[in-house]
Amino acid sequence: MSKFFFAISTFVNLSGNMSNKIRATLFLLLICLSGILKAQSSLLWEVKSPDNKNVSYIYGTMHVEDERVFDFGDSLMICFNNCKAFAGEIVLDKVNKSELASQIFMPGDTTLKMLIGKKKYKLVKRKARKSLGVFAGLINRVKPVFTASLISESSFKKGKGKILDEYFQDLAKEKQMVLLGIESPSEQIAALDEIPLAEQAEMLIESLEAPTEQEGADELVNIYNTGDLDSLYNYFLKFDLSDNFTRSLLTKRNYVMSERIQDIINEYPVFVGIGAAHLPGKEGVLNLMIKQGYIVRPVQIKTNKNKK
Repeated sequence: MSKFFFAISTFVNLSGNMSNKIRATLFLLLICLSGILKAQSSLLWEVKSPDNKNVSYIYGTMHVEDERVFDFGDSLMICFNNCKAFAGEIVLDKVNKSELASQIFMPGDTTLKMLIGKKKYKLVKRKARKSLGVFAGLINRVKPVFTASLISESSFKKGKGKILDEYFQDLAKEKQMVLLGIESPSEQIAALDEIPLAEQAEMLIESLEAPTEQEGADELVNIYNTGDLDSLYNYFLKFDLSDNFTRSLLTKRNYVMSERIQDIINEYPVFVGIGAAHLPGKEGVLNLMIKQGYIVRPVQIKTNKNKK
């Protein structure tokens, strides 16, 4: 259940069953716009502190179970094994499910049916029954952003039984590494709460009315697997993206993440795994760390496919 809440709270169970604008806005939370570091793109970056000799790494993850995002090869694992700590967005094992569950419901007597009307509510309920099982019974009271994200999750391929971030955390525990969280679940929920419920409901409806599912999910995974920030940047140039989304769910969090990662790096050689959206851009984690004097360079990783 912990990975379930993590996936919805970080907004990256992304699907092609969305309109182009909605799909792009959600995917932005995973693979942000690139404005710097364009010539040397990678999902893995080496980071050195100006104050000590620690060598750390930041890896851009995709919070899905799709086995295609696990094709990172042995070269990445060499970097992972050289670190004494692993830092993820949150520590999944420490999630208080009861506390978190109370935060995913709409306030007062607000319901989804009130926000979208009976006709559209029937559409959502029908889709939810197919995709969410017992969770479908809660959609009238749950914040629409969570329902949209959970329904879209079903369009991604399965295979690993755990999201990529959970895989790294389990591996860190197995290797007896220090396990750290950069944010708290409550902080992530608070970021989502900055999106008005009416806007969340509109996004949910648009995601269900668009025609395709699997093709869109495949496209997102393929773009992610290129590790090419230029390609990702060009992809988003086509869309009119919401400033509200990018500010509350990405930019503000980037500043917090950057500061906290710096504190961790100064103490441990750490492997950081955060959503790939947080890496690039003028206000991305990488550039914010460069501004603080950290030495940041891309690390080219060979996938298992490249080794064959």
